Parts: sequence; structure tokens; C-alpha cells
Amino acid sequence: MQKIFNPAKLKYSDIIIRVIGDKSLFMKRALIVPVNVISLILLLILPGCAIYRPLPLNKKTIAKASAPPALKEIEKNSKVIKNPLVGKVSFKKKLTPSDVALIAVMLNPALKIERDSIGISKAGLIQAGLLPNPVLGFYFAKPVSGNISGANEPYTAYGFSPAFNINSLFLRGTKIKAAKFNLKAKEMLLLWNEWQIAQSAKLGTINFILLSRELKLYEDIENISKKRYKLINKSYKARLIGASEKSTAEIRLFNAMSDVISLKKAVSNEKIQIYKMLNLPYGYKLPLEKNISFKIKTLILPAKKRLISNIEKRLDLIAFRFAYESREQSLREAILAQFPSIDVSFPFASDTSNVQTFGVGVSINFPVFNRNQGKISAEKASRKMMFDGYINRIIKSKLDINRELSNINLILAQYKIEENNLSELYSINAFYNAALKDKNVPIFKIYSNNISFLKEEINLINLKLNLLYNLIALEISSGKNINYNK
Repeated sequence: MQKIFNPAKLKYSDIIIRVIGDKSLFMKRALIVPVNVISLILLLILPGCAIYRPLPLNKKTIAKASAPPALKEIEKNSKVIKNPLVGKVSFKKKLTPSDVALIAVMLNPALKIERDSIGISKAGLIQAGLLPNPVLGFYFAKPVSGNISGANEPYTAYGFSPAFNINSLFLRGTKIKAAKFNLKAKEMLLLWNEWQIAQSAKLGTINFILLSRELKLYEDIENISKKRYKLINKSYKARLIGASEKSTAEIRLFNAMSDVISLKKAVSNEKIQIYKMLNLPYGYKLPLEKNISFKIKTLILPAKKRLISNIEKRLDLIAFRFAYESREQSLREAILAQFPSIDVSFPFASDTSNVQTFGVGVSINFPVFNRNQGKISAEKASRKMMFDGYINRIIKSKLDINRELSNINLILAQYKIEENNLSELYSINAFYNAALKDKNVPIFKIYSNNISFLKEEINLINLKLNLLYNLIALEISSGKNINYNK
């Protein structure tokens, strides 16, 4: 009597043995075919799989990543930055404000993170182009009751059904376009932010240089105030002057000393801000060129019409338009997604009567209740918000250009007046110094004139700094570099 094969009593090890050597109908049809198909699929997809590589966050990796680079290394890597608005570094013995600006673009921590985020957008573009994986369903079932006529050895029924979502083909194009526009927007925004950081670093360096010059002038005023107070105190003790004059000189000395302390604090804070922007330790040797002349008389401003016409060429607005196009594609995708979702399958099956079938199956998800209304409404609202934001940014930029041009013209007019005052004070100072040799002028007048002369120089430095602030603001508003000595 032939022994009836009962798959219910098989152990896992028995199944493996039968897969390798048993030629029974059950094993060939129920296990060998699907195992071979799955093995082939794994053989095709495993070589393309990513490999996990750890990036530990420990003392060693933190120390290596946070170590400040040498200037030679910065110079070597400066060619990586390809921003048309930033320029190149000269890397002479001493660094100009423009040199510091490019170093800031290379080392600024916020920009490093933004460059990393572009990698995420590139990954999003890759993901948008990928089609969903086909689905392969497999089943097998053994008889548990009933009569099977004409079968000497009953076997388990089995079947498998590959399936694929058709809607993914319709949505793929819009997803890719949305991801491309989003990546372009991020790249343009990075260039814009690089320029903003460069402008901030340049302005901070200029501010540091001019404040250092101011500090030297305030220290000169303090020294003159000390000499004046010493002389007045001596006269007071000799009862040549009254207590009110002594008190006035003392107050002026205290004010001069207070001004020096305030300027020292401002210079130190500006230096810290520069190092913070460059992501460098405070003790890092950064050789700055402090003997820079900021020529005001040679300044030639572009026409207002030309500046306004350049607004839409600004990198941030170009990025804005790319982001808007990405939003348009996202809205289109949301509208396409409301149509019925269709899945196509190709089932193959075999049953206990040894009848094999192959067919086509279609599964349709009818949008009766959920027609993607929420996402469509959200995308429309986001698009409208971006549209209004773009228009508002253009209007604001035009107003900023008008304001900054007006400020620059007023500062230039005031600067001319202050220069004339300084010239007069210089002439008086020269006259007093000549008269001092003949002792024909009181020393107090010479001290007062010297202090007035120094204060006028300080006023000119402040006007120059204010002018440079407005020039850089004008560059940012118009998106155009202005040629001036910086």
C-alpha cells in the first residue's frame, strides 16, 4: 500500500530536504517555483541595496570636526565656493573685508547646515523618480476535508499574484517636476544666503576696523583730558581758578574715560561676532588689514531705475519662483491623486484537481468620500500665500531702494560739511601749535581745539560707517553689487 504524503506532519527540516531532492508533485509546485522566483528577485535587488556606515557622535569625531582649519587650508579650499556675487579671496599677508567675507561663506556653520539640507532635497528628487515596488502575493493551502476523486496523492493548492499600482505612473511626472523645482529653489536660496553672510561678515569687519580707529581717537581725547585736568587741578590748588571749573574738567575727564571703555567693549564685541560668523575660536590668528581707505568722493551710484529693474534678478526671488513652481506641481499632483486608484494584478493558481489558472485582476478605489479635498485646499492656500509673499517682497524692495538712496545722498551732503569743518579745525590747530612755541596762546585753548579736532574725525568715521551700512543695504535690496572701495 502506497504511503500517503501528509504535509501537515512535515517538520521544517523535512521541507528543506524535500525542496532539494524530493520530486513529488507537491514539493515541485508548492515550494520550488516560488522559492526560485524569490531567489531570483533577491539576487537582482540585493547588490543595489545601501550599506549602513555609522557616524558616531563622540569626543574623537567632535574634536576632529570642530578643529579650526589653517589659513593655508582655507586658501586651498576657497575654490569650492562658486558664487558670482561673492568673488574670490586674495589671501595676501593681511586679509581685507572682502577676504573675510569669502572665508565666512566657507566656514559659517549655518551655511554648512544649509548645504547639508540640499543633500536632502537631492534625495527627494531621487525618491520622486522611483516607482513603487511591484507586489508579489503567494499562498498555499492543504486539503483538510472532503473527497478528492482520482488523486492517488493529494497535494496542497497554491497560487501567486504579482500586482502593480497604475496611478504611480500618472503621478510620477508631477512628483519629479516638484522635486526638481524644490531643489533649484534650495540651491538659489543657498547662493543668496551665502551672499547675505558675506555682506554681514564684510560689514562686521569694516565696523571693527573703523571702531578700532575711533578707539584710538577716543584714547587721544582721554590723554588730552588728563593733561587738561592735571593743569586745571594745579591751577585750582594755586587758587587761580574756582571749584566749578575744576568740576567741569573732572566731568569731562570721566566722560572721556567712559567713552574709551564703551569703545573697547564695542570693538571686543565686534571681534567676537566676526569669529562667531567664521566659526573660529577667539584666539585664532586672523591677520586683518586695518590700513584700508574707504574713499567717499569716488563713489558712483547706479541709477535708481537700473537698481529697481534688477530686483527680480535677485537670487532669493529666483529661488522664490522655483519654489512657487514646485508648489504648482504639488497642487497638480494633489488634483491628479483624487482620481480613482487602480491596481492591476496577474493571478496564477493551481488547485487539488490539478487545474491551473492565469488571469488579470483590477482593483479600483472609487473616490466617493475622500477626494483629496483637504490636501487640494491646503495646496491652493499655500500657493496663494507664496504668490502674495512674492508680490510683497518686490514692493518692499522698491521702498527700501528709495529709502537707502535718500539716506546715502543725505549722508554724502553731511559728510561734505563735516569735512569742511575738519579742514577749518585743522587750520586752527596748526595756528595754535605755531603760537604755542611763542607762548602767545593759552594751553587750555589748544587742548580744547585738539579735542574738537579729534571729535570731528570721530564724526567723519561714524558718517562713513553709516554710509557703508546703507550701501550694503542698497546692494541687498537691489541684488546688485555696487563698485565702491571696500
